[in-house]
Amino acid sequence: MAQWTDVADWIGPTPNRNPGEMGEVLGLCVHVDEGTEAGSETWERNPQAQVSSTFMGPKTGRPRQMVDTADMAWAQAAGNKNYFSIEFEGNSGDSLTQDQIEGAAQILAKMHRELGVPIQLANFPGERGLIYHAAGGAAWGGHPDCPGAPIIADRVWIIQRAAQLVGAPAPASHPYPGYMLTEGIRGPSVQLMQHALIAAGYSCGPAGADGIFGPDTRTALGRFQLDHPACQSTRSNGSADCICGPKTWSVLRP
Repeated sequence: MAQWTDVADWIGPTPNRNPGEMGEVLGLCVHVDEGTEAGSETWERNPQAQVSSTFMGPKTGRPRQMVDTADMAWAQAAGNKNYFSIEFEGNSGDSLTQDQIEGAAQILAKMHRELGVPIQLANFPGERGLIYHAAGGAAWGGHPDCPGAPIIADRVWIIQRAAQLVGAPAPASHPYPGYMLTEGIRGPSVQLMQHALIAAGYSCGPAGADGIFGPDTRTALGRFQLDHPACQSTRSNGSADCICGPKTWSVLRP
């Protein structure tokens, strides 16, 4: 592995890294700086910060590479060894710019060609593809607002562009699990539904995508259903049934 100057401008190295210790690369993890590109670059060069990212994604221009792909960056704690990282300039709540989408897509496409990383969304640690920092929970440092719902949703555009770059069709969403998701159940399918709700701008409460269908998730799902008549989930009294069946799942597209 090396410095990927065909898709990013080399600005490293930083002392905040483990040389030669990158493990099997499962995917690319997206973050947000909570600040400016210049401020984040200065912070990542500071040994006291104990933080770094493989790539940085300014709002305008090409990505910038801080850590060699053979080295382990310090961006998402337990996820460092298996995921490259990209820190997007901006704040939680921002959407990505076109340059940021294009830059991340170029990196993901190169990861696909050289490392076999699939061009698909990943929502759980250990999955291959384009993941985001908050998905790792406490083991990844406990950052529930990183990178924020708009950027989580914008991963779709990164995936579509990366697929175009390698001449592959964009991947489909996860298939319907085969049973109704109702309040009180828990598991990976609930967590997928929660991720999709959050990405669409419907908060599932402070616990986020915890895989537990509780009252906050019920409220989020009901609001989504009322805003999307194609779910066909409205009762005769005008309320939502708050049950994720095949119609709602197909509209939500987890």
